[in-house]
Amino acid sequence: MVSGNLSIFFQALQRPCWVDVRWLGRAPVLVLLAAVVGCASPQSPPPDEKTGKRELGNWNFETGDFTGWRTRSTGNGAWHVYEDGARPPDPTDTDPNYPFKVPEPPEGRFAAVTDMRAPGTRILYRDVELDGRFKLSFTVFYESHEVRFSSPANLDQNHPEPNLQFRVDLIDPAARLDSLAAKDVLATIFRTARGDPGKLEPRTLSFDLSRWAGQKVRLRFAQVDNRGPLRAGVDDVRLEAVGG
Repeated sequence: MVSGNLSIFFQALQRPCWVDVRWLGRAPVLVLLAAVVGCASPQSPPPDEKTGKRELGNWNFETGDFTGWRTRSTGNGAWHVYEDGARPPDPTDTDPNYPFKVPEPPEGRFAAVTDMRAPGTRILYRDVELDGRFKLSFTVFYESHEVRFSSPANLDQNHPEPNLQFRVDLIDPAARLDSLAAKDVLATIFRTARGDPGKLEPRTLSFDLSRWAGQKVRLRFAQVDNRGPLRAGVDDVRLEAVGG
């Protein structure tokens, strides 16, 4: 990782597999489930010797991969770590009809972004044990080629109506990964909604996690599209101890 004082258990992450499916008009022609393996949950480190603060993590993808993270994709496409906002990280996983063009990584050399050739659901997540009070911050951005966002109460790319959304949730680790049930979603930190602009430049958000001190939670970045590409990105995810 990027800081020598982080106490995190690592496990190699395997990329999801998919088939080369395409949009036929505005409808999907094939769907394939993809499974991945994951990694262990991070633990809190001791206070930093210089600042006295306890930073739980600065997970900004500077390893150039998804070390410490898990991903799951259904349908087509996946989360990727990228370096160049004008060059797709995997040319076989991008739609040539909608050229890849996203912001340069907002912090450091790398960031994470979704890319696709056809409809799909892509989830990036990690579990965190909060042994104290912490503040979460991260930078998000997106660009949609279908301006009209639609956010039904599911993350299913096979939903019969338009499903075009990007959201960041804190969820119960015991819940189904794609659940949007009220009992499973502890907090929705960010989400697109009908009427939002089709493009969001990098924006840093913060959220107080003190309410869940002493608990294990799951941070989930989820993106769905079934009416055209929606490339969504995240960078500079931080959890910093607050208070005494």
